[in-house]
Amino acid sequence: MIFVDGDRVYAQCPFNENARAKGIPGARWNPKRKAWYWPLTPAFAWQVNAEFGPCEDLSEQLAAVSRRREARRVVDANLHGGYKYAFETPPWDHQRRATVYAMLTDACLLDMWMGTGKTKCVFDAIRARDHRRVLVLCPKSVIDVWEREHRKHGDPTLKVFPLSTGTTKKRAGMLKFAVEHHKRVAVVMNYEAVLGDAMRSAVLDVEWDAVIYDEIHRIKAPIGKTSKLCAKIKAAHRIGLTGTPMPHSPLDVFGQYRALDPGVFGTSFVHFRSEYAVMGGYEGKQVLSFKNQDRLRAKMDTLRLHVPGDVLDLPELQVVDVDVKLTGDAARRYAEMEKEFITQVGEHVITASNALAKLLKLQEITSGFLYVEDEDGEQVQVQASTAKIDALSEFFEDLPHGEPVVVFARFKHDLAAIREIAEKHDRTTGELSGSHDDMAAWHRGDVDVLAVQIQSGGVGIDLTRARYAVYYSMGYSLGEYQQSIARIHRPGQDRATFIYRLIATGTVDRKIARALERREDIVKSILAEIEPS
Repeated sequence: MIFVDGDRVYAQCPFNENARAKGIPGARWNPKRKAWYWPLTPAFAWQVNAEFGPCEDLSEQLAAVSRRREARRVVDANLHGGYKYAFETPPWDHQRRATVYAMLTDACLLDMWMGTGKTKCVFDAIRARDHRRVLVLCPKSVIDVWEREHRKHGDPTLKVFPLSTGTTKKRAGMLKFAVEHHKRVAVVMNYEAVLGDAMRSAVLDVEWDAVIYDEIHRIKAPIGKTSKLCAKIKAAHRIGLTGTPMPHSPLDVFGQYRALDPGVFGTSFVHFRSEYAVMGGYEGKQVLSFKNQDRLRAKMDTLRLHVPGDVLDLPELQVVDVDVKLTGDAARRYAEMEKEFITQVGEHVITASNALAKLLKLQEITSGFLYVEDEDGEQVQVQASTAKIDALSEFFEDLPHGEPVVVFARFKHDLAAIREIAEKHDRTTGELSGSHDDMAAWHRGDVDVLAVQIQSGGVGIDLTRARYAVYYSMGYSLGEYQQSIARIHRPGQDRATFIYRLIATGTVDRKIARALERREDIVKSILAEIEPS
């Protein structure tokens, strides 16, 4: 027998049918009711009904599954010319199809490559469904982008309410005010802000018409507090947006789908991992490889619409590697650290305790600095090389004065060096990092050189004012690397685009670049090369 109580669906079955219940991921036993139960979501309802139904109480959830399948049929038929919906600016064909999919489904993942216009699709979909209360969760750097994009594409009757400043308690009060005093409102806030007690209660107390998870891969961590909380938000309509649903591994999708509809992959990460990964190593907790990937992608596609980057007609993109040679003391220090895990800078002896620490030290040396302890035990930086400083200086000498350029880097030291070099060449500078945000000055044209920390400049920003970009140093994330390039090479860019990567020859720089090109696990690939045999 199947019955619904609150937000759960229950199944009472004979003892000999328990295996069928356990076969539905996420099954839990309620001893008082003597029944198995699951969250009341469309995917769970469909599975429970298929095993133990039919059940009229599940009609709404089963209808939602039917709508998902119908949406897929409509989109696959490419009926972009015959489906009418409201929009402020004319959509591209792929945007119209994505909007139709988002409109017709109760939960979906718009897996759309960077620059394909995901935000516009959301505004059109929530307008077509006449949503009154919308919550947008996104990276902090993207909050203002939603307000700006709304001015271009959104419904004028919808008030976009960004919550980017103030204490979490103050912002929680602003959220309540926005929901209570505006007929139609989209509250936009960053993921981390939800963790504050006041904000957590404010968000969970509202029954939202829709929740939008922008850059949803940010909640991929299965045991992360933010990821878990996002799955608890009450909303009739859920839309996830990303261009990189698996930035590190196929296991990244669990946390994202738990927020969209946990019935797709269940509620147990351990069960999910055993289904799609081969475990081994120390205590059997190391992922050795992946399995059942066709099955995983088939389940993903029950909610996912994929729009690749090749739908965009963009100008040419060229990636040029600039060889930088470490010489003298810099070359000696690099070789010592690579072979012996130890080197010396002046009176300071620098060691690496393990291969991962050595990897960091090697990349620091190629960037031109190392951290050492002074007499008081404080960490101070000392210069280890000027190779990249000299290379970037030559680049500025050859670049026409006033030509905008973005310089990406990993380390804070790099950002300071970039600004110092640019200023020596009489160029106005700005920075985008965890501690600086000069994007407004960049858009006004007050800044010629923008130093961007890769982790901060990867999502939601438009850097198409520049057609030149330089990678002073690179990080270990393929997703962040691709996203950063897509900030420059995206719609709005009407000139050929050039990416220059400063690569210290014969060093870890080349290994990182090669791993990115091969779409490999960067850290694993490099450690395999630099660990002693």
